[in-house]
Amino acid sequence: MKEIFIERHEKIVRIAVKTNGQLSECYIEEENNEPKVSNIYKGVVQNIVPSIKSAFIDIGTKKNAYMYLKGDLNTLKKGQEVLVEVIKEQSGKKGAKVTENVNFPGNYVVLSNGHKEIRFSPKIRDDKFKENAMINIHKPENIGVVIRTSAYGIQIDEINREIQTIYSIYENVAKKFTYSKNIGLLYDNDGIIGNILKGLKHENYKVIVNNLKDFNFCKEILEYKFEKVNLEIYEDAISLFNYFGIEKEILSLRNNKVNLPSGGNIVIEKTEAMHVIDVNSAKNTKKFLYEKNCV
Repeated sequence: MKEIFIERHEKIVRIAVKTNGQLSECYIEEENNEPKVSNIYKGVVQNIVPSIKSAFIDIGTKKNAYMYLKGDLNTLKKGQEVLVEVIKEQSGKKGAKVTENVNFPGNYVVLSNGHKEIRFSPKIRDDKFKENAMINIHKPENIGVVIRTSAYGIQIDEINREIQTIYSIYENVAKKFTYSKNIGLLYDNDGIIGNILKGLKHENYKVIVNNLKDFNFCKEILEYKFEKVNLEIYEDAISLFNYFGIEKEILSLRNNKVNLPSGGNIVIEKTEAMHVIDVNSAKNTKKFLYEKNCV
């Protein structure tokens, strides 16, 4: 069984994953207002520079985003509202790079407003699967669907359910874009919490969060994916990680000695020039030297 613990304190989110009672993964994310890859914004075109074939777009962040223009430069006008997705984060003096081709990924499909067709991953080469999908997939009229490699061998009914789930998200974003008076973030399509929950592929899990906002966010994602939602909110005065012993497990990882299931151990020592790793077993001892800057 997999347990996912989500603890938020102000702008810091920590996520611990336990597999069969043992800590297996740990993530930390510091939230800020900077645009992240896959986030979707409502923006307004501030300027168009034909010489570099680029449009600069105010998306409500400190720096204007930019978008390369293909073909006719007159398709966008100054002051025009646009729905855009971040494809490269801002760096230095340069704002985020965005595109009007907005994508909504799932486990088996990606919905895209860049076309209105059913397309397949190049890795899917089974013509019978493709023919069956073309006939039986229920594609919304106003958006394209890309069938991912992971969809191969999956029942068409399950793929259709995911399409409807993601299309509901797309419709919600489209409504916000149309009716919202303000520019800014419409959909956080990346986020560490969303990434982990969207990757769940079975119901043998439990999610525990420590605040109502994350509870509602998790519930929305999980209800789209599963019929049964195994989700709890923790409201005790003791912190979530302390109560479930996660804090202690994380601190133990700072020790330089790691015990192995075989009975041996690994000792990691940091010197001025390198990291020294001793691998000790019942039969022999091997020493590996790693320079600090090696990849």
